Amino acid sequence: MSDSFRGLVLRERVLVTVEAGEPADAVAEQFMVGRSSVYRWMAAARDEGHRVPKPMGGGPKPIIRDETEVALRRLLEDPLCQTSCLWMASGALTSASQLFKAL
Repeated sequence: MSDSFRGLVLRERVLVTVEAGEPADAVAEQFMVGRSSVYRWMAAARDEGHRVPKPMGGGPKPIIRDETEVALRRLLEDPLCQTSCLWMASGALTSASQLFKAL
């Protein structure tokens, strides 16, 4: 059983127990979760109808992608390029290590 599935089962059990009339503080202690989590899950179920977590947002989109990324990775894997001074990328002069971070 995956951790995400266990989390969903736990959340559902907590909500069912609270809806059965148990105090949120006692439910938090019984299921060993934070009180704030119980109250947050209750609010989401009541206000938004969410009984499962919302999808997590992704990070920022990469600045460099597709064929450009492949070409830059190939260049940067070359030992001579790793020690070179500066590269021109996205209109800004930058170091090879900064390029790796952008990828």
